[in-house]
Order: sequence, then structure tokens, then C-alpha cells
Amino acid sequence: MAYQLILASASPRRRELLEKIGFTVKTIPADIEEIQNDGEDPTEFVKRMARTKVLAVVTRMKSTLASTDGVDTHTRPSSILRGDIPARWVVGADTVVVRDGEILGKPQDQDHAFETLQKLNGGSHTVLTGFCVFDMKKNKEG
Repeated sequence: MAYQLILASASPRRRELLEKIGFTVKTIPADIEEIQNDGEDPTEFVKRMARTKVLAVVTRMKSTLASTDGVDTHTRPSSILRGDIPARWVVGADTVVVRDGEILGKPQDQDHAFETLQKLNGGSHTVLTGFCVFDMKKNKEG
């Protein structure tokens, strides 16, 4: 049986990559604040953000399903998203660029983008991505 994958992101690139490998993808962006905790390592930050995004979307989906008359959330996980293909997994990811231990945030405008490029110029940096997958059928993350 084919399953629909829920992407807890508005990223067109992530959606495109998942569709290229054969998934039917529905995007539901997570509405969360992406703020690094004091002293939080960048690796832990991307893992926490990916998980937070997934759980926010799962909570929203379960809330929607619970309020839909006649829908059993355990036997028909998220089938309201696309009636012919049930949702099985919710996937979240977060990616950051790190230079000298500092997360360089997404540029807010052209000036900020230029400043970020200047920080990256002439040195090395690391790109980190954290992933989280939630199985709606088993009701657990992995």
C-alpha cells in the first residue's frame, strides 16, 4: 500500500527531493520559533528543531482528526489529508550553517545575506541537518 508522507516544512527543495525518490508528499509547515537555547550545541539544536517541528505537526494533525466526526485516529491515521492515500509518516528536518561554533541564521534581507557571506569567506564551515520521523500508524517517533 502506498502512503503519503507529511513534510513538517514549507521547503520546496525538501519536498522536491522526497518526491524524486517516489514519495507522495503533503507539506504542513510547523509554526514554531527556532531559537537556540543558551549553551546549546549546534548539533543538539538541529535535532531538537527537527523533533519540535514533527511533534507540532503531529499534534495539529491529531487535533484535527479528533475533531472530525466518525474518524478513528488509530485505524485511519490522517486519511483526511488525501482520501485515496493515507498518511503514515511525518518528517521534519532542520539545517544550519556553523562557522567557528556559531550558527549563522537564515538571512533576513540582502544586507544580512551579504554579512553572512563575508563571515563564510576565506574559511571553513559546517552544514548540519537534523531529522525526525514520526510513524502515525505506530504512534511513535524514530
